[in-house]
Amino acid sequence: EIPINIFNGEMKPDTIEVKQGDTVTLTVESDEVGDFHLHTYDIEKEVGGSGQVDVVFVADATGRFRITFHATGGEHEEREADHEEGEDKHEEEHEEVDLGFLEVSPR
Repeated sequence: EIPINIFNGEMKPDTIEVKQGDTVTLTVESDEVGDFHLHTYDIEKEVGGSGQVDVVFVADATGRFRITFHATGGEHEEREADHEEGEDKHEEEHEEVDLGFLEVSPR
């Protein structure tokens, strides 16, 4: 179990080190609402707002994998409200921010 904190666009720790075959639980807390994305493993979870979110997976692929964040700022609810009101507003695209890496070493 590894606690992950995302504040002001930075992740602590910035590199997560595990062994191949480990069952990993990342307990993610963020000061901003958005999507936490672990590349190659193709794991994406919405984080931020209230509380912590657990990201659980088995580290079966070895190597160094990017972890990124897409801020959404609660846009999902805003889009639904706009749609219900019949408004057609252009949404801003939020860019992907590199946070850090997952490093999986062979056993």
